[in-house]
This record gives sequence, C-alpha cells and structure tokens, in this order.
Amino acid sequence: MLVRCLAFALSLLLLNHPALAKNLAFPEKNPIGTIVLPDSWKPREIEFGWEAKSPNDDIYLSIEMINDKLINKVANSNDAWMKDNKIQLKPNPIVEDLMLGGLFAKAFKYQATDENGPTVIYQVFVMAGKGAALITIWGSEEEQKTREKELNTIMNSIKAIN
Repeated sequence: MLVRCLAFALSLLLLNHPALAKNLAFPEKNPIGTIVLPDSWKPREIEFGWEAKSPNDDIYLSIEMINDKLINKVANSNDAWMKDNKIQLKPNPIVEDLMLGGLFAKAFKYQATDENGPTVIYQVFVMAGKGAALITIWGSEEEQKTREKELNTIMNSIKAIN
C-alpha cells in the first residue's frame, strides 16, 4: 500500500514538473512576458508565435504577437484560420477586463459554430508596451469545461517580464 501511495505521489510530481512543459517568451526578441504550455499539448512554433492542441486535440490554443507592423498580417492570418476551420462567429461577444501575471488583458468570448456544431472562441488581448499578444482558445463549452483546470493553469502561467 505504501509503495502505491509513493508511486502515486511521484506521478503527480512528474506531471507538474517544469521539464514536462515549455516556458515560452513572447515575443522571442525583447519579450514582454512568458507563458507555460504543457508538452502534452504539443506546442509548435507558427509564423507570429505558437500554437498548441490539448491531448485528444479537443482544444486549440495559440499565442501570437501583435504590434503596429504586424496587426494587419495577424488579423488576416486569424481570418484565414477561421475560414479554414469553418468557424462562424456570432455577434456581440462577452467582453471582460483581466490582469494576467501583471499584464492588462481584454478577453472576448464569442459563441460560434464550426463543422461540429456549437463552439466557443476566446480571443484575449494581453497588452504590454507598444504591442500585444493575442491568445486564441477554441473548443466547445463541454471540451473547455473538461480542460478547465489545464486552461486555467496555462493562463495563470502568464508572467510579465519587468
């Protein structure tokens, strides 16, 4: 029994160990902040930042940098991504002001549809200096509730640099 308890405790420690997560600075040059994405979410670099999918690919998350020079490119990339994924946003999102790791953020929660039916898109703009990071989270209400603890851990991992 003691061996099982110790094995369970060790597995919990390993699941929460930083080596099993990627601590990513955004942007890579002159970063304004960091975010931690679990390795199990399969993070990968994309043109303006990173994207990740939860285990079983039920939740999509991306973080992209925006500045004066990139805003149109990121907006066009985001529009193309939504079109490619057959996402239709409904008007009138719920808007909320947040503080994430010392950075001001504005969150937009959109009800939407995709090829699987009703879904939810969060777009969170994290402000800092002359730029911002756009965090996008996509998944159904049920999928997001299932992954709520992981999503909260990711969002609470955001830290300002300086």
